[in-house]
Amino acid sequence: MLHLLPRLTDLFFPPLCPRCLALSPAGAFCPAGLGELTPMTAGCVCCGVRLPPGPPLCRDCRVSVPPFDVAWGSYAYGGWLEEAIRRVKFGGQEAWGRFLGKLLAHALLSTGFGRGSALVLPVPLHWRRKWKRGFNQSELLAREVARALGRPLETRGLFRLRPTAAQARLSRRDRLHQLTGAFVAWPEKVEGMRVLLVDDVMTTGATVAEASRTLKDAGARGVKVAVLARA
Repeated sequence: MLHLLPRLTDLFFPPLCPRCLALSPAGAFCPAGLGELTPMTAGCVCCGVRLPPGPPLCRDCRVSVPPFDVAWGSYAYGGWLEEAIRRVKFGGQEAWGRFLGKLLAHALLSTGFGRGSALVLPVPLHWRRKWKRGFNQSELLAREVARALGRPLETRGLFRLRPTAAQARLSRRDRLHQLTGAFVAWPEKVEGMRVLLVDDVMTTGATVAEASRTLKDAGARGVKVAVLARA
């Protein structure tokens, strides 16, 4: 019965487009909103950050190779997409999270980035933060991605051991430091698997890097990172 709850919620509280707040059946975005999104192109071939013409790797990836195999962001972080993500995370807009998941899933299908992954796994929240928020926004995205790719969703393969402070104003070095040892993975869930790790936003990449390192230490065969927005 739990899988029917989102449909019942949408029946009594019809979904609205996060960009223009118009009725949006079946999770569709208004054409104007889609036209305002900036697809990520010409990025670092490893972490996906935007680069000017020149070397294919960014400075950080040249200095230290990330533990994930490759990271990919569908759109640039900003505009109404940034506002929608903030409202999901801090305003309780769970239905918008499913919308954004469909947006990410569509981008993945159009590029083929998730091809070859055995399972889809969201970046976890600490249980206290998830309890306070009521949901994990990355899990909402990952659920739509898994459905679109026809791959199993694994929500028990990776856990966050301890809460971490808000990272928006921290340097990359401070983010890496506070995230060290923040996750634990269960080998029986991920060993030998090619994992598609899903998150909402990637800025410095510290969170997905530590999560990927943990998954590989637990025996994951490979880790690709897919995020909805790349800062």
